This record gives sequence, C-alpha cells and structure tokens, in this order.
Amino acid sequence: MGMAPKPPENTEQAQRIKRKLSIARALVLATYSGLLLMFTLLTLFKAEPNWPLWIVQVVPLLIFAPGLKRGYHRTYSWLCFVVLLYFTWAVTNTLSPLAYWRDYLAVALTVILFSSAIWPAAGANNGGSGKIATDRSLITTTALTARSKGPTP
Repeated sequence: MGMAPKPPENTEQAQRIKRKLSIARALVLATYSGLLLMFTLLTLFKAEPNWPLWIVQVVPLLIFAPGLKRGYHRTYSWLCFVVLLYFTWAVTNTLSPLAYWRDYLAVALTVILFSSAIWPAAGANNGGSGKIATDRSLITTTALTARSKGPTP
C-alpha cells in the first residue's frame, strides 16, 4: 500500500541519486572489507590463532561477496540482516568490563555498513532485474514501472 517512487524530474536529480548510490556502495565495500580484514588480522596476530572462530566470523560475510561485486540489491538487503548479528555481538562485547578496542571498531564498522547498505537495498532497485539502478534511464524506468503496476494488495 505504499506509494510508487516519483521519477527523477531532471538530469540533475538523477545525477544526485547516482552520486548517493556510488557513495553508499563505496562505504559498503569499505566497511565490509574492514570487517573481514579486522577478523583476519586479529586471528593471524594471536599467539594461538582460533581458526574455527575465524571461520564462523568470516564465512557468513564472504557469502555476500559475489552479490556485492555485481551490485544486486537483494544482497544488500540480506547483508543488513546478517550485519545485525555482528552488531549485537559487538555491542555485547563493548558493554562488558573487559571491552577491547576491536569491539568498539566492530560497532563502528557494523553501524556504518548497515547504514550505507540499507539505502541501495531499500530505494534503488530497478524494478525486477535485481541490479542497483545507477543511471538515469534505469531510475526513470523503475519509477515509471512502479507507477504502472499500482499499489500492491
């Protein structure tokens, strides 16, 4: 029962949307890589690395790598769900009296990752192909397609 998005009124508005999507995608990739790098480096530099823990931390994130590379909006949506688990873990550790700097870093990375991934996941799909709309024709086509379909029951 939501309203269909309005098509961009001019080229400037379409360029602004494209710029925001590019920034959001860059932030997602940076924070995603940061989480993977943090987990890997913390495991490598321990006196006795805990490889099973590393696998549990890294594999769920690596599942999203192909979809992020291709720019599928569903990947961004599912990544948001999974990042909430990492956020919960990080906040729980941060509130502990034995909190380390890595816990605060994990909270910051997960908040930025979630916040930047939600925008492409929620508002920038191109009406069914699954890829993020990044040019004016796709954005306009998406808005017009959504209007022609009408509200969902």
